[in-house]
Parts: sequence; C-alpha cells; structure tokens
Amino acid sequence: MIAMMSRGFSAALVTAVFAHTATAQTPTVPLGDYRADPATVTVSGISSGGYMANQFHVAFSDLVVGSGVVAGGPYRCAAHGPSSQGECNAVTRCMQFQDRVPLAFCPSLPRHPFFFGTIDFTGPPDIAPLVQDTRDLAARDAVADPENLCGDRMLLLYGQFDDLVPESIVRSLDDYLEAVLDCGADRPPAMVELRELPGAAHTMPIDDRPDVEWSCSESEPPYLGECGYSAAAQILDFLYDAPFSAAEAATVGASGLLRFAQSDAVDQPALAALAEYGFLYVPGACAGDASCRLHVVFHGCRQSARSAEMGETFVRNAGYNDWAEANQTIILYPQVYHPDGSFDHWVLSNPRGCWDWWGYTDADYATRSGAQMDAVKAMIDILTDGQP
Repeated sequence: MIAMMSRGFSAALVTAVFAHTATAQTPTVPLGDYRADPATVTVSGISSGGYMANQFHVAFSDLVVGSGVVAGGPYRCAAHGPSSQGECNAVTRCMQFQDRVPLAFCPSLPRHPFFFGTIDFTGPPDIAPLVQDTRDLAARDAVADPENLCGDRMLLLYGQFDDLVPESIVRSLDDYLEAVLDCGADRPPAMVELRELPGAAHTMPIDDRPDVEWSCSESEPPYLGECGYSAAAQILDFLYDAPFSAAEAATVGASGLLRFAQSDAVDQPALAALAEYGFLYVPGACAGDASCRLHVVFHGCRQSARSAEMGETFVRNAGYNDWAEANQTIILYPQVYHPDGSFDHWVLSNPRGCWDWWGYTDADYATRSGAQMDAVKAMIDILTDGQP
C-alpha cells in the first residue's frame, strides 16, 4: 500500500508539494444538503482507497451505482490467509510488499525475521471464501444483496509497472466480481472493465503539469504521477457512461474546493480513525439548487490532508476537480486520520493513514456498520437530502 512504503522525498519534490499546499486558502463550511442526485452516487480510490472503494460499493450496492478501483483488490481480501491477523494477510496476500515489516504485523507466520524483515508474497488471494463471506454477510443484512451490483459499472485499473499491487491482485478483483455476480436473464449485467495504466507504477496518473515533476514510472510521494493522461477522467467517463470534458484550470482554481468538519457526519471522527476535516469540490453550477452528480474519492495511504508531507496535494491535484467542474459533479473527499508521532493512538495499527480494509478499527470494518463505512454513508446522506 502507498502508506506502508518508506521512500523519502527528493528536495525538489518537497519544495513543489509544500509550495502548492502553502498557497491553499480553503474555506471551511458546514456539511450540508447540496441536493446531489442520490441515483448518481459513485466511488473511486487508489491503493487503500481502491480497496475501500470496492468495499464500500459491495456493502452499499443498493446506493452506489459504480466504482473505480486503482491498484486495489477484492472485498475482504485480508480476511483469509496464512495468518489470523488481517494486517498480516494484507501485506502478504493482498500486495507484494517489499519494505521491512514489523514483527507485530505477522507474529503467526513461521520463520518470520526478528522484529523486522521482508516477507514472501503469497497472493493473489483465493476468491471462494471472499465470495462466501459476501453472501453470508448479505444474508444477515450486514451488506447489501450482491444482486444490486447487477447493472452497475466498475472500472479496474492497474499500473503497468506497479510492483506493490500488481496486475494479479487487480485481476483477482475482476475474478471476485465475476464469481459474486449472478444477474440471470431478468437483471441487467454489470459492466466490468479491466485496464492497464501505461507507464504507471504505484501512482495515480494525472495530466502533465508545468509546475511539478512527479514521476509516472516510480512509486514515490505524493503518488500522483505525470503520465500524460488522467485516471480520474477515465473513471468518471466510464462510471457515468459519458465523455467528460475538462474545465479551464483558472476556472477550477477560482471555484469550489471546500473543507468541512467530519464531525458534521459522525460524532467522534477520531474513534473511526478519521481526520478532523474532509473536503468537497462543488462546481459553480452545483452551488444552488441544481441536482448534480456525486462522486466519492478515497485517497491512498500517506495521501490524507492530515499528513504533514501531503497537505491538500491530493484533493487539489488528483485530477477530479477540473473534470467535475465542467460536468456538474460534486466530489466528496473523506479523510483518514494520519498519525503524527510515536505516542499517537493509531501509530501501531495504521502508521501511515490508510483506509481500513483489513480491520484495524473494528471487526465490522467491511460492513455497513463499520465505523468508517457508516461515517462516509452519513456524509453522502447529508449531501443528497440533508440528513445523516
């Protein structure tokens, strides 16, 4: 996962990221009813956010009509594996983790190096138990009936040079969706497409920019790669089955990135490992009574605005805002809490601010009652009808 990697910034990259973030004057507003169309809710994300996007879509497929997953795998990928610990399965079966791993993450694995060491990739995961989990949870109404995925649109993207979440993991999500979907003759088929991101490592491809130098072919902060094309544009095009055009940069810069207190949606965000603030991009045409689309974007690890090294870089530059401005689409950017020191409560279980797709917040993390899942659902409800 993005957040679990330990590569440093180059001096030039630090300057570029912080210079851009330091100029941000993002107004803070209450999270309110923007009259977003509840029939248009879609989600996407990269890395831990990609896992979260699929997880949220599966759990709330009676609400969400499409998902875009960049470098993410199947639902409950970390729930089954050689270890009883989700975080251990996450770094052995659900990614090809190449950094050192604390002993605390995988104590049940045999021959694990003392304190720190590298571990073998044992993925991709077996799909059968994940499909069974989905059906069992749906039978208990903990997630929506998978039949609701029929007719939805799902775009699965993997980087050509991604050696952290390789093609095999993203293909396992494709396999999971094929296995869990049983649409029959009386329901429309789901539209699932698997695509390679040319030239991309473990990064979110964006259009080239004149003011930064962010590598497409290397996995390094801020994990936004100038690849000459926009993954966000591909996602929005596909999910809404319409060609999206981009707004002028000046229009986007002068328009609607807003900050809101996530406590507007959940009483105690910190208990769900959520940051104090989330973000919205509200196009000028959506500021009144217009009924606009709503797309939720889950950042990757180490990309939370709560991270000192990231700030607002992701929410400003991931590529969604310019396309949203020209196409009447509100973008919701919920934010994970990023630990800031060795005595921080979350530093051991979630050291770099990932979304919870392996169970560090609670046992129900992948269901509708999971702390983060319930919080994001409340944000969507407020944006669509004013009530959490």
